[in-house]
Amino acid sequence: MLTMIVIDYIEAKFPLRGEPSAPNAPWPQPQYLNVSSDYIYIDPEFFIVYSNLKNCDIIDKAIERYKPIFFPPKLSIQTPNIFSKNNSIRIFNCNTI
Repeated sequence: MLTMIVIDYIEAKFPLRGEPSAPNAPWPQPQYLNVSSDYIYIDPEFFIVYSNLKNCDIIDKAIERYKPIFFPPKLSIQTPNIFSKNNSIRIFNCNTI
């Protein structure tokens, strides 16, 4: 029995369809996005990154990769004098489908 596997090169056709993303736009685009110029504080004591996908090494590695980006160890985090519900993130739920 002889088995042969062929991997073809795939290239994008230019020009690509659609519109270019705005600068600093999230990718992939979320279903709902609320944009504001207000400051939102993330309290590192309560902010937990969690995935609803079980046994997905790609997501697990991404979470570990982003933790130091959210809270860089070399920078001191300035905590505002008053944490109010209006200007702090206590729960952020992102479900991957």
